[in-house]
Amino acid sequence: MERNNTNSDSSHLCPPDWIYIYKKCYSFSEKKMTYLEMNSATFGCRLASIPETLISLRRLIAITRQDFWVGMDRHSSNDTWMAKWRDGSMEKVLKGDGSCIKLGRDLKYENCYSKLLWICERDAKETTKDALL
Repeated sequence: MERNNTNSDSSHLCPPDWIYIYKKCYSFSEKKMTYLEMNSATFGCRLASIPETLISLRRLIAITRQDFWVGMDRHSSNDTWMAKWRDGSMEKVLKGDGSCIKLGRDLKYENCYSKLLWICERDAKETTKDALL
């Protein structure tokens, strides 16, 4: 994992202050929003899919001791504790209060009207510095 800056080899792949991990760019919000506000906003990115395999990003999230909205949807099946990442992979979600999903130390259901930080992702790509501004 590396923070995108002018000295990094990935500086041309992600916007300034985004984190480059496994061909994706991630941004951590500084402003809290409801899940519905985040989904209706236009930031040029989508709520992040952060499956268990992204261990370094999961560790980073855990040490912040914050909860973040992520790109995961409740799976419509008899197993109410499973949810689907936007990439199609499935993961167990701990019981919580609500129908939207947050990630902190664990994945939990949360009331969609709660104001939380969020993590945004976009594909990394080679681009000019001017196109990122």
